[in-house]
Amino acid sequence: MRTTDGKSMPSVDRPLPAKSQSSREDRFDREAIATVVFQEVHVLEHPQHRRKGFSRAAPPSRAAISLDENSWSATEAPQWTSPSEALIADVVSLLWDSEDAPRFGILHNAVPTLMRAANMTFDEAAVATQAFRTSLCDKVYEVLVRRFPEIVNPEGFDLKPFDYLIDGFNVNVMGNGAGFYSTKQLHFDIVEPIGSNLYGPNKNISGGLPAFADVREYCASNGLEITDILEKIVGERVLTLKPEHYLPVVEKFSIAFDVDMVGDTPFSIVLNRVVAAGVMHGATLCHKTVPDAEVMRPIRHYEYCDMSQEAADKWYATLGQSNDRAPGKNADKPFIPATLTGQASPFVIKPS
Repeated sequence: MRTTDGKSMPSVDRPLPAKSQSSREDRFDREAIATVVFQEVHVLEHPQHRRKGFSRAAPPSRAAISLDENSWSATEAPQWTSPSEALIADVVSLLWDSEDAPRFGILHNAVPTLMRAANMTFDEAAVATQAFRTSLCDKVYEVLVRRFPEIVNPEGFDLKPFDYLIDGFNVNVMGNGAGFYSTKQLHFDIVEPIGSNLYGPNKNISGGLPAFADVREYCASNGLEITDILEKIVGERVLTLKPEHYLPVVEKFSIAFDVDMVGDTPFSIVLNRVVAAGVMHGATLCHKTVPDAEVMRPIRHYEYCDMSQEAADKWYATLGQSNDRAPGKNADKPFIPATLTGQASPFVIKPS
């Protein structure tokens, strides 16, 4: 299961194919064992416990999970959209429940697995992967908020799930008329302890690799506090890093994953707690492969969030910030801001 190292998708009209009886039986014993291990594993739950971080010198290779038939539940309906207990435990381990938790995961190979094992078409497998991602996020959130409430939701926010489609290449217009680009520099999302991006299928896109940075490790290595190096992206409310810290973080503490976003729809799951987790996310610079051809870069975002102004006010206040939009034009924000002099790039991992 694990490696070492805008247009909406079509709907499915017919029932999803059933799994073979032999594969169901093979996975049943594995899931039963995994459930026991999951319940009995030793956990270091103290929020101040120092956990290992990641960097270019020590990349979080285990954050990439290649999904296979064992990633789906053998017993829970609907078939091919429910995650196995073993996968849930793996993702919880990645987000917090392990000494070297990278605090994020990137999961891939769902569409090829469903096409092969469930005899689905590409479009059917892409839709099933959306449902599978949602179910996995829900179950992981349930475990995390139950076992680590002081990490996931210490403020007691009224967190609810939200799912929406974003154009990952062109400008998106919100209900209030304000526009934003989803392709931007490394950042933290707002009042969102758990977030996930599902990428693709892309058309005529080069670049745009999912990228992550361990700001907590950068601060620990340099005697800094995360709250002292934050600022808002120009024209937005989203938090990024002050200019003097951005390039050093990209160069030494950021990782990008070269995953297939044409023949597959990989997705991330991120523990988006600014101080406790300290993992920022973004995407490398993307552009049209063929300049004059049609382009598609859909991103389906799923999050647990409190959308109230009261929650946003409190969230910003705990980070020493105010709940307002930064001055400037809300335009395209490349991975390396144009205002910075110099170049840096994340360490790229290509999962097998």
